[in-house]
Amino acid sequence: MNVVPVQEFLGRCKSTSVFAICPSHVAFVEGKDGFLQALNNVKENESTEEFELKGHHSPISAMEFSSFMADGFTLVTGAADYLIAWNLNEVSVNFNNGELVRGHVLLSLHEAPHGICISDDFEMICALSQTSFIVCARVTKQIVLEERAKDLVCVKFLSQSELITAKYNGNIALWDVHHRNLLWEISAINGYSLTSLATSANSDQFSVGSSIATVQQFAYCDKKQQHKEFVKIDLDEILMRVFPEWKQTGSGDDSRGNVIALCYITLQFQDVNCDNRNQTVDSSSHEVFLLCATERAIFAINRDNQEIMARGYYGDEIGPPVVSHAYFVHDGTNQKIYCLASCMFEEKFVLFSIAIPNPESKATISFISSAPLDPSSLLKSQSKLTKPSKPTNDKSITFKSKVKSSGYTTAPRMTMFKPQTSYKKTTVKSKPSLSRFPSRVSSAAPDWLKDIETQQLYPLTSKSCSINCISINDKNRYISCALGDATAHVSRLPLPSNSEKFKVIAGHNKAVIGCSWSHDKDVLLTYSSDGDVKLWCPPHTGDPVLSFPILNVEKIHRDLTHAQFYYLDKFLLASLGNSLHLYKYALQEGTKDDVKRYLNQSKQKLVGTWPMTSARSITCLASPNNFYSYIVLSCGSDRSLEVRDMNVSKLIHRFKDVHTRPAHAIRLSVETSQLSTGSRDLFVTSAASDGMKLWDMRTQRCCRKFNCRSCMCKCDVTMSSCGNFICTSTDDKAICVYDVRKTFPMHVIKQKEKVSAVTFTPDSNQIIVGLESSKLVSVKTI
Repeated sequence: MNVVPVQEFLGRCKSTSVFAICPSHVAFVEGKDGFLQALNNVKENESTEEFELKGHHSPISAMEFSSFMADGFTLVTGAADYLIAWNLNEVSVNFNNGELVRGHVLLSLHEAPHGICISDDFEMICALSQTSFIVCARVTKQIVLEERAKDLVCVKFLSQSELITAKYNGNIALWDVHHRNLLWEISAINGYSLTSLATSANSDQFSVGSSIATVQQFAYCDKKQQHKEFVKIDLDEILMRVFPEWKQTGSGDDSRGNVIALCYITLQFQDVNCDNRNQTVDSSSHEVFLLCATERAIFAINRDNQEIMARGYYGDEIGPPVVSHAYFVHDGTNQKIYCLASCMFEEKFVLFSIAIPNPESKATISFISSAPLDPSSLLKSQSKLTKPSKPTNDKSITFKSKVKSSGYTTAPRMTMFKPQTSYKKTTVKSKPSLSRFPSRVSSAAPDWLKDIETQQLYPLTSKSCSINCISINDKNRYISCALGDATAHVSRLPLPSNSEKFKVIAGHNKAVIGCSWSHDKDVLLTYSSDGDVKLWCPPHTGDPVLSFPILNVEKIHRDLTHAQFYYLDKFLLASLGNSLHLYKYALQEGTKDDVKRYLNQSKQKLVGTWPMTSARSITCLASPNNFYSYIVLSCGSDRSLEVRDMNVSKLIHRFKDVHTRPAHAIRLSVETSQLSTGSRDLFVTSAASDGMKLWDMRTQRCCRKFNCRSCMCKCDVTMSSCGNFICTSTDDKAICVYDVRKTFPMHVIKQKEKVSAVTFTPDSNQIIVGLESSKLVSVKTI
């Protein structure tokens, strides 16, 4: 975001708190008279037209511009005598013809107003005074609503018939103008005063600013639900993080600044994307920002994902001025954003031009690979088992002539044990169902808006240990659970008919962190906090077919956070410390040979290691495996998210400050044989005390932030195969089911114990929930 001073208005009035701005004119006050100055030539520093407005008998105490109507903009001024409307087109025509500039008296007042609010259709006008507020109709000039209310800060129209009022003590009230009654009243901030209020025209959302540099956003639902707190943002903390030199040099004092002005602004951006045939596709997207003006800087907050951009008024090298009042305006046609601010210790106005950069990136990134493999790519390397050498012919043992023979020179020798070695394997290799690009699978997506049914299942073990991970194999519908007692359990779907048929896999020395299935074969991968990765072939009993440690964890004292199959089962991907490790491997085919089954010839080899840029450790890792994709996502302890292209072994994008705390989970929308995802480029991240965020890889930005009930600890999250639903666990022993298009959960399902793992079934009709007491719960739609 760029904030540039455009023009200064010096010494025009003694009171720098009464002014207004529209995309074409600036209005300010000098006693009983008002002045209009055009903004069409401010960039060329040329002289502009100035109109004088005479009509009030008392000093003007408030003014406000209306929205653009068919007859242009209208300025409404208020004093202790009248409420007068000035049409700018009429004012310009009368001034050019040498006639007296006249306004239209709307209402007679008995008290000087300190604020004026106008509805979007310019049908209702509200005048706010110290003891009351009055709403009148512009056409009939009749009072529609008049209420006694003290200590009001500001008023805003939420709709054509609903009015929001805010008081200094933090109380917010919603009024029905037509029926003249109070709908509801809440207390937003206790102990601190409110300073500003803003409403969004396209949605039922409003925001309030306080004297402690805090912004609270609310979503108004209906008369029964009344309101829901959306997010609370501390602007002072963000300002010190963006400009740490202000705090070091003393330019940023310890006092909490005021939120002077708030305004919702809708911007339209042009997107340039490339499809699978590398053809350029132009499209447009609308983004809604909440602009916040404080005494030190201007903030732009994305309404959907709460991404924040901050910028000082004059830049970093000069330092922030002390601003007492500010006013935002946006020209929807020319995409111009202006901020008119008044300085506290000087009699001047400063006009700032605000430019918000396009959040869309020019280079489009997608999980689906559009370029072929690089000639020097590490993904071309494959590991194969060496063919065993043929055994030598059985020859008789001979000795030197000086040594007496004991009868072993005669052939053939006596055979003490002859194992069965004539077994012929008749298994047929299965072909991958997905080759270079994922296939489109057509199936009806589930509807989680319907009623749900919860069914309790039996505990997996008699010990009370948490279920750390649940993974489901889409091919043969295997389900595996990683437990904290160093074991893993495997069974088949559906549950609970197969709940009594779980097989126990034991081989790790410490708690099993996670598990994942291969795409082509029924190979199970488990990884533990002891640093070992083990692969288990069907029937998933006995010894692992491959077991190896990740770079000797005991010597470097770092934790293994994630391991999975990668690139359609051709590689193994693991994260240790702050580095990604890629292994190629080869598994020995199963055999019933009594001798060769003890000679495990499976092997692995490290292909490459890539550390993160600035993070000390990788907190979570994710990459698709059901089709050929080069993209690997990794989140670090520095709250960043890196996108790495393994084809060229380069870092292609880096997200900063993904959450307020390091993310502990990344989940992708994985297509299955029963459902096709709406977008393979969507993924969700989760962090403690910051909830969940939905991201789009193509636009390289956050799409939505979800309102979580309670997520102070690390809560598991999963995404459905269709890409339309998200399920997460909470701290209060519940799971929440979300629609990706909505901020608030559709269902909140309470459990008797705390939830440690959640996952969707391949058809997305069922959610398997793992509890900390090693129990499973099934939740499905009816």
